[in-house]
Amino acid sequence: MDTISTGTFMTSEIIGTATLILLGCGVVANAILPRNKGFNGGWLLINFGWGLAVFAGLFETMNQERGEIIRGIKHFNNRQDSLSQRIQEGWKQMDALDPSSTDQKVIEQRIALQQTIDWDSRVFDDRERLLPVICQQPSVIEQRLFALSRAIQEDLSAAPNP
Repeated sequence: MDTISTGTFMTSEIIGTATLILLGCGVVANAILPRNKGFNGGWLLINFGWGLAVFAGLFETMNQERGEIIRGIKHFNNRQDSLSQRIQEGWKQMDALDPSSTDQKVIEQRIALQQTIDWDSRVFDDRERLLPVICQQPSVIEQRLFALSRAIQEDLSAAPNP
């Protein structure tokens, strides 16, 4: 996965914090300022608004992480496809060489091709064994998002009554 620069990280943090403060202060203003629909909304409205703001940031972060993993899975798939094609090409080259030839150069080519095909096949099979675990990662992130949203909900439910 790509690494991000310190400047990009800091900018993202500033924008995320500003968005959280904007949404949170907006809901507080909605609850305490007269002549709006949220006036006297009370602590529950404020808690719900702040919780929604935190969840929006959490959802965006998890969505980006999930997107990066999905891009990685696509890259993994492309590499497997190219490796599969390379193995097929190796077999075609092997079939083109006469197996009963006594020419030393042909025998060496067949041995080199067989070693390359064996190695590529081994790498391909090892990667295939990893595939279920790799493809499960977006689901794991969604489960983590669900668990974090439940924790936010429980914190909101446990908030003391003013």
